[in-house]
Formats: sequence, C-alpha cells, structure tokens
Amino acid sequence: MDEARVRQLLAALAAELGERTILWRGAEPTGSDIDVLVLNGARGELEGRLAHEGLERRDDGHWAAPEGEVVVDPVDEADWPPAYPAAAGIAERAEYLAGSPPVASAADRMLIFAAEAVAGRPLAKLLPKLRALMERPEVVDDALALGASEGALSLARLAAEPDRLERAQVRGVLSYRMALATGIRSRRGRAAVRTRLAATAERRLRGRGRRARRQGA
Repeated sequence: MDEARVRQLLAALAAELGERTILWRGAEPTGSDIDVLVLNGARGELEGRLAHEGLERRDDGHWAAPEGEVVVDPVDEADWPPAYPAAAGIAERAEYLAGSPPVASAADRMLIFAAEAVAGRPLAKLLPKLRALMERPEVVDDALALGASEGALSLARLAAEPDRLERAQVRGVLSYRMALATGIRSRRGRAAVRTRLAATAERRLRGRGRRARRQGA
C-alpha cells in the first residue's frame, strides 16, 4: 500500500467518524489492507467516506482504490469474531494517535493474534507483530490480565511465547496439536478452534467437489 495515501485516508476517517472506527490490527501501513472495526452502526458513514476518497467496494467486501494503493477491510461490530476480545472492551481500551482512528490496545492485539494463530492464520504474518508488541515490557502482563478477564487466558499465554509458536508450526501454521491443546483451555480459544475446524471442513468439501467434477467430465 501507498503509505502517504494510507495516512491521508486514516486522517479523514479520524476526522469524520471519530471513535466509531477502530484499527484493530494496528495503525502501521505495512500489511495488505487496513483492518477496521466499525462500531455503533457507522457502516453507512464509513462507506460514504471511502467512496468520497475514491475507493470502490469489491466483491469480497473490501474497499480499494483503483490502483490498489490503499485497501480497507471493514468488519461490523455485529460480525466481530467470538474468538477475539469483546468489541465494546476493545473500544474502551483503545489507544489514541494523532491523525488516526483509535487503535486496539497492545494487549487486545496480543489476544487477537494468538486467536488467529489457533485458527490457522499463517504464522509469518503474526510472529513479527507479536514480537514488536512485546518490545513494550508491560504488554505481556497486560495481555495475561486481559486474557483472564476475557475468557482467553490460554491465548494470552500462547501470545507471550512467540518462540514456542514458531517451533510448533507445521507448513507455516500452528500445528493442530498445539492449536487444540491451547484452544480447549479457554472460551475464546475454543471459538478459535471452531473457526479452524470449519475452515478445514470447507476446504475438504471444495476439494471433493472439484474431484467429483473432474470424474464427471
């Protein structure tokens, strides 16, 4: 993404929507898109601002500039994954930066990234983020305290050990054994396991459909 274009868009969102959008994966324009949690029914206003800034809605629900220099992935509060800390709490703990919508706290992001690891997201995308967050000495203690209150203590403990995560990967993702052992120990961890199992079942069904079509042909 184009960093200057991203900064311009974030400033526009902050000015128009204030606290009704949260950057839940962070404010750094280093990923493939900008992940936005949309609160209080602000989807219409968000989409109006994105359209005004020259972005168009794609079939996958993302909004993108014509040349792809900025891409926004909005998720409504009603669709917020149950494996993550509650959206209302994320809004209360959010950190405020100049020229940007509020950003999910470091502790919240630790739990989110751990949930994504259990759910099967590639660890190459998660480990650098976890290690960067842990450069702040207080973050691990904050994440453990938040995990205890959010039904996600096993996720917090997993996030606090990125080297252990890295050793437990199989073909770039957290091994099923580690994911299950971690997930079953907390409420939000179990939600992350269910997400992974559902995705696995969907992939297998698609594979069977492709084989059936080939055999039919």
